Amino acid sequence: MIFKRFNEKDIEAWFQRKHRKPLVVRGARQVGKSTLIRNFANNNRLTLHEINLERHPGLGKIFNKLNIDEILKELEYISGKGKINTDNNNNILFLDEIQAIPSAIKALRYFFEDYPGLPLIAAGSLLEFSLADHSYSMPVGRIQYLYMGPMTFEELLLAKNENNLLELIRTYNFETKFPESAHQKLLKYHREYLMVGGMPEAIQIHIETDDFNEVMNVHSSIIETYKDDFSKYAKGADLLRLHRVFDYVPSAAGEKAKYSNINPNEKARELRKAIGLLEKARVISCVYHSKCSGLSLKVGKDDKVYKMFFLDIGLMNRICGIQNLPVSQLEKREFINEGKMAEQLPRLLPHRMGDR
Repeated sequence: MIFKRFNEKDIEAWFQRKHRKPLVVRGARQVGKSTLIRNFANNNRLTLHEINLERHPGLGKIFNKLNIDEILKELEYISGKGKINTDNNNNILFLDEIQAIPSAIKALRYFFEDYPGLPLIAAGSLLEFSLADHSYSMPVGRIQYLYMGPMTFEELLLAKNENNLLELIRTYNFETKFPESAHQKLLKYHREYLMVGGMPEAIQIHIETDDFNEVMNVHSSIIETYKDDFSKYAKGADLLRLHRVFDYVPSAAGEKAKYSNINPNEKARELRKAIGLLEKARVISCVYHSKCSGLSLKVGKDDKVYKMFFLDIGLMNRICGIQNLPVSQLEKREFINEGKMAEQLPRLLPHRMGDR
């Protein structure tokens, strides 16, 4: 994923803003959005009014009215945490899976206008899929947003309590000899990361069990969850195209995109639409060719020439068919797609926190 994974410090920066807007945390399913928000509230001793909108579809009727006072009363009884204070920083209203009720997305504007002092965070997966079926878009000028991707290799080291290795790679310079023992350990962990990837549940199971088959089971579950999600927002030929692109990109990561390789019988326009939805939902990312030799590269961007990359390298390898391989054997194996894996590895850029 090309977007840097953010952490609690980024949530803190939003929380402390004098002119704070509702924060929308965007990213693919199961990258850890909800857990991060819960941890932030817990670590800062804030009352978290968490409502998962997928579990309360009946709230759609309330949100459709866009009466914020009425909405807040309903949410208070659902969260069970008492009154939602709208004028201080001792609580957070958290609307999880907001894509399940699109009118709640529209209501964010009125939360901001009626109660600008209320700390409100919304999180959702496949937001773009939901918005594509409705006549309104994100509330322009009324929200802030953060994108979240899978865990990075550095976070894998942190999860393994390898703080010394983490400090070494963060502070190393080429004038100093790199310790051979550290080099070998990092190679081992890096190889593991290629197979395990950065989905938090996969890393947790990897650390707890050291059983690659268990990690593969997690990957399979996540992959099926994504496909099930697609069926909520697309039907018939549109759903089939989403599945085709989803299955195609892992085996073609780093290659120039060719629609005929995805399905020679489909119109390029229809396939590009499916690619665009998956790209906006951060399930895949596209890297475009630019003819510029200097800044800004976007000036010479060619929308027709690009490569596609998948959400997570662990999921990518699982879709490509890697399974039943003990972690102890990873260092002894060669993979025919190692070049593609090297390109697929997270290419970290500064994360984006901005206004809409």
